[in-house]
Amino acid sequence: MKLSPSNVGKLLLVLVLTFSLFVPYVSKAETGTDAITVSEAIANNSGTATVEGYIVGHTKATNSYDFEAPFGNDYNIAIADSPTETDASKILPVQLTSDFRAEFGLLTNPDIIGSKIQVTGSLEAYFSVPALKSPTNMEFVEGEPTPEEPTDPQDLTIAEAKTKNGQTVTVQGVVTADNSAIGGGKLSTYMEDDTGGINIFAFDPTGFPELEAGDEVKVTGEITSYNGLTEIVPESDGVEVLAKNQPLPSAKVVDLSLFTSDAAEPYEGTLIEVEAFVQSIPGSPAGGGYNVTIVDDEFNGTTLRVMEDTNAISALEAGKWYTLTGIVSQYNSYQLIIRSANDVQLLEEQLPAPNPSGEYTSTVARVVDGDTIHLETPVLGTTTVRFVNMDTPETYHSVKNELDQNQLDHGNAAKEYMNTLLKAGDEVIVKVGQEAHDDYGRLLGQVIRKSDNLNTNLEMVEKGYAVTYFIWPVGDETEYEQFQAAVREAKQNEWGIWNPEDPLLELPFEFRAREQGNKGFSKPVGNSDTKEYVEPNSWELVPVDKRIFFWSEEEAQAAGYTPAEGTTPEEPEEPTIQTIAEARAKASGETVTVEGIVTTVPGIWGSKGFYIQDETAGIYVYQSNSGIKQGDQVRIDAELDEFNGEKQLGNATIEVISSNVALPAPVVVTPAEVNEDVQGEVVTLEGVTVTNVKELSYGTVEFHAVNGDESVLVRLDNRTGYDYDAFSADFNEGDVINVTGIGSVFKGTYQVKPRSESDFMLAEINSGTLVFKTGTENGRKVELILSGQDLNNLRAGKLTLTFDEKSLNFLGATGLVEQVTNPVVTETKGKVDMAFAKLGDQGLSGNQELFALTFVQKGKPNQDWSIKVNNIVLADSEGKEEIQAGFVYHFSGEVSQSVGDLNEDGHVTVADLALLSTYMGTDHTEADLNKDGKVDQKDYEILVKII
Repeated sequence: MKLSPSNVGKLLLVLVLTFSLFVPYVSKAETGTDAITVSEAIANNSGTATVEGYIVGHTKATNSYDFEAPFGNDYNIAIADSPTETDASKILPVQLTSDFRAEFGLLTNPDIIGSKIQVTGSLEAYFSVPALKSPTNMEFVEGEPTPEEPTDPQDLTIAEAKTKNGQTVTVQGVVTADNSAIGGGKLSTYMEDDTGGINIFAFDPTGFPELEAGDEVKVTGEITSYNGLTEIVPESDGVEVLAKNQPLPSAKVVDLSLFTSDAAEPYEGTLIEVEAFVQSIPGSPAGGGYNVTIVDDEFNGTTLRVMEDTNAISALEAGKWYTLTGIVSQYNSYQLIIRSANDVQLLEEQLPAPNPSGEYTSTVARVVDGDTIHLETPVLGTTTVRFVNMDTPETYHSVKNELDQNQLDHGNAAKEYMNTLLKAGDEVIVKVGQEAHDDYGRLLGQVIRKSDNLNTNLEMVEKGYAVTYFIWPVGDETEYEQFQAAVREAKQNEWGIWNPEDPLLELPFEFRAREQGNKGFSKPVGNSDTKEYVEPNSWELVPVDKRIFFWSEEEAQAAGYTPAEGTTPEEPEEPTIQTIAEARAKASGETVTVEGIVTTVPGIWGSKGFYIQDETAGIYVYQSNSGIKQGDQVRIDAELDEFNGEKQLGNATIEVISSNVALPAPVVVTPAEVNEDVQGEVVTLEGVTVTNVKELSYGTVEFHAVNGDESVLVRLDNRTGYDYDAFSADFNEGDVINVTGIGSVFKGTYQVKPRSESDFMLAEINSGTLVFKTGTENGRKVELILSGQDLNNLRAGKLTLTFDEKSLNFLGATGLVEQVTNPVVTETKGKVDMAFAKLGDQGLSGNQELFALTFVQKGKPNQDWSIKVNNIVLADSEGKEEIQAGFVYHFSGEVSQSVGDLNEDGHVTVADLALLSTYMGTDHTEADLNKDGKVDQKDYEILVKII
């Protein structure tokens, strides 16, 4: 909410600059003349231009385009000189900023493919290829779509609403699941009407009703899509509970084959019932829930998603048949979400377990990494194959240290070699054992190239790109010996990851144990020669070509293995809890234990990371587990790390001690005080001016918060739910605000990171205004008119001017209003303090021009100038003071003649002072520097200052 003006008034600085401005070059595009072709824009990709071409698709990545709907988002289009062009070298990606997404975004407007457009913007690289960014104008030349007749969103069914991607709609239906059970800390549940179902989603559930199964609701929000799942993202007040305890829709009985076909789409978001065999249950959750693999007797299958808060995982047992009720969802592929243990019913008649063992033929779609590929056609219900008997270095992670980089480098090398073995379109035989799927629903198998029967799993081990990795039972003994002989030979020959000049520093399973939450090792390791096993942390005692991993000691003993002597680890000591300040003082890589309050919603800066704070300091926690909320008191065992200059805790084990704890009060700081002392803490900037607002990718906002001569960067991430469009609707450049957020740093730049819309508010002070007027006369004299606006009984005031003394000289101030005292001026280098008062019976009211302030530029022409006005205090007849915020303005220009350059040699020197002395007492125009009609001592003093 904007605040009303003060009782005293505002000060306005009207700037009159007397210099001639350089006239910039104006391109054809800016004058509305000829547009260039796409091929011309690609060949000469610099400057500003208008480009004409046909919309042919959507840019996914470098030289990768979607030419047909559905499209991924509204953030770019791709144009070409031909409407049927598919050659990447002839296609120009075009960035879509928020002003153009509603009309030109392909997710929202897939029917504009083939339309001819003209777009004006900056020719520069985008997706690492020649492109057009930051468009200023876009228009259809031909093929503009006919706008649809608007419909009343109140009348939309869910089925109709799901076709309105990018549009705001209102739908009504019955909630089918408790959000507290399946939401994972967010607003994420489902509603259904007679025509279909849909996910209701918001990152931050704060402010929305706690939705329960049986609630009849009306929801108003935007239709979006995430990893294939259609969602409605409600407005801040967009969820209304109309009634409670309403009957739920009946679950439709379907076969599991539904989940492997497009026929599942109409069922998305609705309740269904299916009979299935539970093939595998993971030992731990991922992303707040368990991915259980279920199949039928023909090995049609899908993922059964069991969220932790349902407490339903204990109702399932691997190797059993069940009737399962749940909601059809999507995460890149269709899956089933159950809502509670009541959705799980054990079949009275247990059929034999399906046997997946066998060889299956399919075609390669693409290589994911060194040990994972995607298939064109599903095998046993999935298109993702995880290679067995071997393990390659990982590539999924962000690099935070040397070990991460080493793992990534070797992982990329493995992927590159796999790309030489298998290519899209290659026919393969997938050899599957008794255990067909892993915890993530991926098919476990050996991949044999059909053209020459090359076992690509074995080839990766033989060439040193992979290490063997066997989990009991190992299967065929001959294959086991073949793979172990291959790793032994690769290690002896120092190939690939075994090269002593560039070794793999952590084996893949070792890297995962460190990187994925510092969980450590959990599997006992057996030696296939000695038939002994060691405890998990002693895995290195078993040679790599003899290792077999067991799920438990009991399993190892049942397989005939006995404990090795002298390998039982000592009981770990109870960790000492440190303050966060003490933890921050440790060296990177050290393990710490801290307690603190979660001060941010997990995930608003990626993954599910968050900040914590105690009474001493704050710090970021990089992690990916669900179930943690803002306001939780947590205890964390973690490793101190650093990412882009910011200290953080990684590989964290987290225990929630209590919930709904009051958040720490923000520390009030100035922009200059956002430094190392407040890293990770909640801080507030008061009375700062919004300057240099920029929109970054996907609606993220950056601006500088300025107070006097201090400034700090503020970065508002779109994942907070408050993006550029929303921010711009609430605040303008020049607004004076209070902003709260986390003190942070990124690559040496200190910044404040707000957490939500509620972290912003207009400050309860006035802001002044500078109005610029530029003249065309030659010279470098700068005159500022200090004006009062909306004055109400103004009796006195003071202010401070600061400027670069190397660029500007202050020449003086002259009063413009009767009974207002000439300002008392205190001048030091680059700074002027002024004070004044209104004499007589009445104070000043209304609008008044008060003083003329005169500066002159020094140095070279075409410089940037900066005059900062701050510390403004006004007072009325009752002695009431009011403080106004300061402001900063920069301007530049080119001049042809300097004030005081009497000999016109381009410089103001002692030679000009000599000439001025000859004009003393005359009315010589050029030497009359203060324009008072005569050349006198005042002109001499001005020229001395300039020199």
